Amino acid sequence: MIIGAVTLGLLTGYDESGPDAHDSQAIAGAIFDQNGAVWGDLECLAFAIRDPATHIPVGALTAAHCSYVNPDLINQALYVREPAWHTVDNVTSVTVPARAQNIEIGSNSSALKILGRVHKVLVASDNSSDEAVEAFDGYTLSETLKDLSQELASDAEVHAMIPGKTRIYVAGWPARQTGDGHGHQEQQRFAALFIGRSTAETITGKTIDVILAAFPETQDGATCSAGMSGSGAFILNGSRPALLGTTFEEKLVIHPDTLATAAELNSSVDWSQYASVCAIARPTLGSQPDTLLDVD
Repeated sequence: MIIGAVTLGLLTGYDESGPDAHDSQAIAGAIFDQNGAVWGDLECLAFAIRDPATHIPVGALTAAHCSYVNPDLINQALYVREPAWHTVDNVTSVTVPARAQNIEIGSNSSALKILGRVHKVLVASDNSSDEAVEAFDGYTLSETLKDLSQELASDAEVHAMIPGKTRIYVAGWPARQTGDGHGHQEQQRFAALFIGRSTAETITGKTIDVILAAFPETQDGATCSAGMSGSGAFILNGSRPALLGTTFEEKLVIHPDTLATAAELNSSVDWSQYASVCAIARPTLGSQPDTLLDVD
């Protein structure tokens, strides 16, 4: 669980609300088709990391709070999933449900295909960031991290985003949706609106930097809510996704103080068009002690 939202900052620069917005959504949709992933147990989301030369998926970016947080640091009163870490011969492993080891892709829960199987995960040892980098079978973590570094938004791109104008694209599987009418969930796609930057607390009390985005409601009655954790959020640099980080579910959603502050800083926004506000955690792995986990 992420608790938070205190300070919002106004930024200047990047604007994607003009006449090419429809083209941008089409580009984003193609990116979702290729990279908007979900764990095999549908409990968490991910975003594919691909080799830029071959376009082969080598791993995925997801949220650490899904199953990878050090259990010794967790306030169990705030956390419902209990990751199991165990160390043998100086090798630390994490046990996750067998289906969750598969990262899958598709738009309907009845027709998903496996993108890759996770065998290594890198997380912050002290939970001072929320992202987790997963390496697929057949690929090393160093390969995965190298390819991820080429997909992340630069600091310049982040600081050029304009509150109330820049679009952030996110696809996920929120539980609150009508689905396909046959009992199957469908991937929900959002063109969220950047509204500012803030901070939030992780389940271990660490303060992290986040980006705030206002989410509309889809025709399936879905918005950013339970089931959105781990989804990759990106802006567009031409036709390239520039990853901002991973999304929290239900964190900061309809938080009165946050919405009041956001509305004040973004007075031109038609808030009737948006149903929730969610936070996006900026990746910071490498700036603090990290733990490499074997997945079993």
